[in-house]
Amino acid sequence: MNTYEKEQERLLRLWAEDIEDEKTELPDDDEEDNEEDVVEERGDSNSEEEGDSNDEHVDGESSLQPFFMGKDGVTKWNKQPYAQRVRKSKSNILRELPGVKGVAKSALTPFQCWQLFFDDSMLTSIVENTNKSIESISNNYGRSRDAKYTNLVEMKALIGLIYLAGIHKSSRMNTEDLWNRDGTGIDMFWMTMSLQRFRFLLRVIRTDDKNTREERKQYDKLAPIREIFDSFVKNCQQHYTISEFTTVDEKLEAFRGRCGFRQYIPSKPSKYGIKILALADAKTYYTFNQEVYVGQQPPGPYQVPNDPKNVVLRLIEPISKTGRNVTTDNWFTSYPLDNRVLHST
Repeated sequence: MNTYEKEQERLLRLWAEDIEDEKTELPDDDEEDNEEDVVEERGDSNSEEEGDSNDEHVDGESSLQPFFMGKDGVTKWNKQPYAQRVRKSKSNILRELPGVKGVAKSALTPFQCWQLFFDDSMLTSIVENTNKSIESISNNYGRSRDAKYTNLVEMKALIGLIYLAGIHKSSRMNTEDLWNRDGTGIDMFWMTMSLQRFRFLLRVIRTDDKNTREERKQYDKLAPIREIFDSFVKNCQQHYTISEFTTVDEKLEAFRGRCGFRQYIPSKPSKYGIKILALADAKTYYTFNQEVYVGQQPPGPYQVPNDPKNVVLRLIEPISKTGRNVTTDNWFTSYPLDNRVLHST
C-alpha cells in the first residue's frame, strides 16, 4: 500500500469518527428541547389550574382571577391586554398637540375668551346692519332719541344682558320683571340700559343687510346669518386644536319661531328647533366644525347633498389625513363612508 492509499484510509477513518460523535450528541439536544417544551406546557397547565381553582372560590375572591370566564364555562378573557411593542402607524401620529393655540393662549378672562369667537369684526358688522335697520324706521318715531343709532359698546352690553338673563333662567319671565327696582328685579339690567332701549334693540338688531337679503335667499336659505355663522365656525377652528378622538353627531337647538327649516324630532327633549350637525372633540366636547341643516338648498354654491355620508365627509374635511379617529352613530355609519375614509387617509 503506497503513501497515497494510507492517507486516504486515515481520512476516511477520521470522517467516520466525526459522524459517530455527532450521532451520540443528538439525543442530548433533543432532551434539552423536550425539557423546554415541558416547562412551557407546565406553565400553561398551572395557569389553567389556577383559574379553575379560583372559579371554586367565593365571589369576593373572583377579582384575583387573571381572566374573566365566559358564560359557556370554557371561554376565558384575559383581564390585562397583551403588551404590543409595535411602532405606531404614521397615519395615527398627531403633528400638533391638542389645546389652545395662537393668540388664544393669551386670553385670561372670560370676556377675552368670548372675544376669540365673537371678534370685533363680527360685532361691527352687526352694528352696521342694525344701524341700517334703524335708519329705515327712524321716520316712524317723533323723537330722534327713540331711534338713536347704536355702537359697538352698546351692542356688547345688549349681548351681555341676554347672557345674564340666561344665567338667571329668565327666558320665560316678563322683561319688566327683570327691570323692577323694588328688589325683585336684577340691578344689572336697569343699570346697563333702559327697558325701552332694550326692547328697541331686540326689535331692530340685524346680522345682515336686509336690503339685499331676498336676493341672497335665492341661492342660500341661511342668508340672514351666513356671514356671522361662517366667521364663528372659522374662529372655532383657528384658536383650538382638538385631540385624536372626535365624534360626529346632531343636536336640536330649541326654537318655535317662524323658520322654513325648523325641524320636529320627537326623540329630542325640545322636539322643535334648528338641527345642527357638528364635529366635536370626544375628550373636551369642544365643537370644532358645524353646519346648520336647512333641507334642500336652491341651486347655487350652497347646494350640497344631505345624505349621512356626505355630511360626515364635509364635517371632517378640516381634520382629514391628520391621524384622528372619528366615531359616529348608526345613522351616519355606512359601508361607502367607511370605505371612502379608509382610502383617503
